[in-house]
This record gives sequence, structure tokens and C-alpha cells, in this order.
Amino acid sequence: MKTFFIKFLKNIIFLFFRLVRMITNKFDKKISLYLSKSNWSSEIYVKGLEITTTVGCAMMCEYCPQESYKKNGKEYPRSINFEVFKNAIKNVDNSYIIHWTGFSEPLHAKDFPLMSKYLNQNGYKQHISTTMYGREESKEFMITENCFDSIMYHLPDDKNLMKLKVNDKYLQFLEKSITFQAKYLKKNKLNIMVIGDDFEPQVKKLINDLIQKKIISPKQIDIRKHLVTRANQIKHFDGFRTNENSIKSSEKDKLYYCGYGRLNKGVMLTNGSVAICCNDYSIEHNVGNLIDNNIIELYKHKKLFENDEFIRGNKSLCNRCEFYKFI
Repeated sequence: MKTFFIKFLKNIIFLFFRLVRMITNKFDKKISLYLSKSNWSSEIYVKGLEITTTVGCAMMCEYCPQESYKKNGKEYPRSINFEVFKNAIKNVDNSYIIHWTGFSEPLHAKDFPLMSKYLNQNGYKQHISTTMYGREESKEFMITENCFDSIMYHLPDDKNLMKLKVNDKYLQFLEKSITFQAKYLKKNKLNIMVIGDDFEPQVKKLINDLIQKKIISPKQIDIRKHLVTRANQIKHFDGFRTNENSIKSSEKDKLYYCGYGRLNKGVMLTNGSVAICCNDYSIEHNVGNLIDNNIIELYKHKKLFENDEFIRGNKSLCNRCEFYKFI
């Protein structure tokens, strides 16, 4: 019923905007910005900020364009530190959900425990997507501290697409973390995901053991066969479903917007600056720096809308992305 209502509301809003555009095109930028901040499919992405804690990720998953990120991220500090983080977060109201994900594994950062505790003490909701591979102090934090509103464990697959070495120590940390966090989170707030055909055999056995012990349920398991192309920066794999790129060339008189609703969810980099969205691994569009600007001002996207490039389908980063749509 809820899904039907959201779809119905979305259709009404789009119809209204089409009628407005039939009368006048004066509001095209405002309409595009509104739609580009609207996500119709996920409560977790109402508005937020993703945090990338390091430049480069040790896993080097084959479905992740890490080479683009590392190449264009050379100018940024290798890892975010606590002082930079605090100076940036002071300009982010705690009504924004903080997502520990971005372009790299969050547990790689030495100061991750300090940063997460700081957010928790100041009333921020936190979501984390983690492989449970990282620094010892960060892994310890994941088995002793409950600071998260939701958790996605992104785990190794059986084809080694994720370059993570599974050993006894890794499995012990993983088991302890899932067992600990499951005590505090509702089942729909803790999920275990793999991109591929199945989990790595040892990981699969652990998951089955946790299901047998009723620590988790099968409904919390997500075997994902769908790849987001990251603005057409990843190669295609047999057996995986990918979205079609939306644009080959811009169409006259159409109004373009981000169908992913990501203009309300930038990615903070290691120096406090913000990439436009989680698909911008090449860091082509810098929104601004949170140390010097409030997030509300940055999310007005004055730089993006200073001309008609984005709304007319000519933004070079976006027109490689399957979520660049028009009405």
C-alpha cells in the first residue's frame, strides 16, 4: 500500500511539473533541483552525507572503479583525521543521516572510532556499509560499540571479485560484530550482502551458523546480481544486470535531473570537500568544502546550476550515468 501511494504521489508531482513547463520554463532549474534531491525508493536516503575515510580501498573489488578514484584523489590527504572531521561536521545539522561508505572501506581510517563516537554523542543517525576489513581499533569498535541506526555488511564472494583474504581472524571479527550489533538493531536495519553468485565458502558457513543460532534470519541476506555502473566507469560481468545508460545525446526541450535523488547526498572526502554523489569516483565535480560552508548552502548546488549544462542534458559526468533522466 505504501509503495502504491509513493508511486501515485510521484506521478502527480511529475504531472504538475509538466503542466508548469507547458506554461513557462522559468522554473526549470528549481524543478530539476527538487527532483534531483528526491529519492522515491529508500527511506535511508531522505537526506544525508556520505563519508569517504581514505583515498583508495584495500579490497580493490573488480566491480568498483578504484583506479579512477586513486588517480584523481592524489591531491587529497590519504586518510581523514578527527580534527578535519569535526571542523567539517560542525556545518552539518544532525537532521542529516551520516553514511559511512562513499568510495572506500570506512574501517581503514585510524580515527574512525573517534569520529563515530563524536557523531553518536551529538545526536546524529549513522549508517555504515562495511566489509569488516580494516584497522584493528576500528574492527574492535564494531564489536564493542552500538552507534549505528543501520548496518550493511558487504562480504566476500565465491569468485574473488572482492579482493579480501578470508582467514580465521577475519571470520572471528565478523562473527563477533554481527552477533553484537544484532542485539541492538531491528532485523530490517541489519543486512548482509554479497555482490556475485554467492558468498565465499567460509563466510557462507558462518552466515548459515548464525541463522541456525537465530542471531540473524534468511530475510536479512541479500545476494545481489545488479551493478550500478558508477557513471559508466565499471566493466560489465556476465550474469550481472546493469542499468542502461540513459543518454546518448541530449534531447531538445527536455528537462534533465538526477533520477537517483543524489543531489541531497554528497560524499565528503578526506579534506572536507564534497563530491557531487556516490557515482563520482573520478571526483569530477567538487560541490565545495564543508569546513568553510554549511551543508544547506552546498546542497543548493549553485555551481552546478550556474548555467544550463545540467538541466539540458550536457553535464559530462552525469550524461554517462544511467540515473540521468528527463521529464
